[in-house]
Amino acid sequence: MAKHKKKQNKILGVFGIVALNLIILAILELGFQIFGAGVDPSLTYKIKAGEENYIYFNVLYAYKFCTAVVPNIPAPPSELFKEKKDPDTYRIFVIGESTSKGFPYSKLEAFPGQLQQVLTHASTEKKFEVINISMAATNSQIGVDVINQIVGYKPDLVILYYGHNEFIGFGGSGKNLDLLYKLNLFLYNSHIYQTIKLLILNASKTDTMTLLEQQMSGKHRVRYNSPVYNTTINNFSDYYERMILKLKKNNIDVIACGVAKNLKDFQPLNSVKPARTEIDRVNTIVDTKSMDEFSETIDALTGDNRNIAFELGRMLLSKQKKDHALVCFNKSCDLDEARLRAPAGINTIIRNLSQKYNCTYIDFQSYLNQHDSEGIAGNELFLEHVHTTLPGHSLISLKLGEVILKDILKMNNINEIKNMPIQSSIVDKIAVCKTLYNLYTQYPLREYNYFNGTGFKDIYNVHADSLEGLSFINDETAKIYAELDHYYTQYKNIDKIHFAVGVDYLSQDNYEMAYGEFYLTYALNPMYLPALNNLAVMRYFLGDTEMSYTMMKHAYQLNPAYKIGLLNFWLYNTVNKNNQEEKKLEKKLDSLNVEYQTIQDFTYDLNK
Repeated sequence: MAKHKKKQNKILGVFGIVALNLIILAILELGFQIFGAGVDPSLTYKIKAGEENYIYFNVLYAYKFCTAVVPNIPAPPSELFKEKKDPDTYRIFVIGESTSKGFPYSKLEAFPGQLQQVLTHASTEKKFEVINISMAATNSQIGVDVINQIVGYKPDLVILYYGHNEFIGFGGSGKNLDLLYKLNLFLYNSHIYQTIKLLILNASKTDTMTLLEQQMSGKHRVRYNSPVYNTTINNFSDYYERMILKLKKNNIDVIACGVAKNLKDFQPLNSVKPARTEIDRVNTIVDTKSMDEFSETIDALTGDNRNIAFELGRMLLSKQKKDHALVCFNKSCDLDEARLRAPAGINTIIRNLSQKYNCTYIDFQSYLNQHDSEGIAGNELFLEHVHTTLPGHSLISLKLGEVILKDILKMNNINEIKNMPIQSSIVDKIAVCKTLYNLYTQYPLREYNYFNGTGFKDIYNVHADSLEGLSFINDETAKIYAELDHYYTQYKNIDKIHFAVGVDYLSQDNYEMAYGEFYLTYALNPMYLPALNNLAVMRYFLGDTEMSYTMMKHAYQLNPAYKIGLLNFWLYNTVNKNNQEEKKLEKKLDSLNVEYQTIQDFTYDLNK
């Protein structure tokens, strides 16, 4: 009896210790939540401006999907939109990966930004709002989570662009099924776990390895039709179907985009020339058999050799056998074990699910093929493996605009559907060149020995088929590059670089150039109030007092504690004798211990 009681006491003691530890953890968790430690794992944040609630995105949202501690986690573009959609607004969300985010271009240059301009110009009857929630290295599994969080914001249409990161993105190649991956997602709901990860992240910021290098640091390869390959394809089908079902359940229209890739100029790793006997055999089949018969025999022609398929495609294209070449290039991509590009099966799934659930499907691979001079998409429209050039983004935005206006909305009374001038500056052009330079010198593109001079043409002449063949297009460009170069080291985000350059122009009394840079800053990041403040001051000095007031008021509503904005808004109301508003602002100034009695003029924010 005593022995039994002793055993019972031991069990109770163990339970007591476990219960005590759980209570301590619960208290710690509650304390961390109260004091704001960690990171909210949700996609969106809310801010009140005047009578309206506005929504913006969490820049650390994707961090919860990364089991490793990696600096510079991909984030969605900076957006600010009303929580409650205006009745006369047609709201569009673009949800996807780095291509739809616009890599390496700015938010305004990417096809969602261009689409906003296309739709706004084409229709005066309806207001359009295009909100981009695309993030690099993300895939359809993360897309399901994104869609679950945005349906409450009442989009009328969602454009899906997923497919290239199913193997190499977060949780790709079936890793989302691993216990470690699932455990990380579960624990990330805890503020204690979030804080620990953030502490490790801050301690590891000296790591210069890019996310793509981290994802593929083991030189990961996936063979065609291997168990990992088939699991990944099945996962994609499941997640893509979940996205469509969620949207359809909420009566939201869907455009499912077939993803596009560089087929004819991005060769597989270690490409080799086919033997003469293989070339002769292919020529015989091409000359004597139909296209269907050629497609059926391509496996026998190439075996599982991606390199032979690619080189045969080049040979056939040189002989203007475009359709035969396309079969070879697609086969080569399917067999490319690096999985930097979506295999053809991805687009087949997208097309079939679109038909099953009555979604609008756009085959962007075929569409871009048609706009290449040789009939198969290559370096004319792609910077490397999957990211399109600016003309490529313009083509995609134009096609989407046509489909939305004519096929989905069935609008007749519209203006010409056309691309509008892209808003950018030399700051953006330098950023593109720097990004591409880094991309081409890092794994895996370094191993591919890949180079495409198209993305450098705004800054450089390309004299050779390599990075060493770059020289500035003229002395003026070289001078500007040298003057701005340090900003790209000093600031992480392109919006901050635009702002710093704008301040420099302002100090030189170059108001036109300064205004352009501040405008781009605010367009890229509507949460960055110094840019909004400076635009408001400039509008006032230009005599546009109504717009100036609107901007000052908006800055104040977004952050009443923003001191320079608060001072300017007080001065505006003082000058215009808005006594009631003036007194209210003076109370706010007093509460913040801000001296305002001696303020005589509107103030620029020069904080870089």
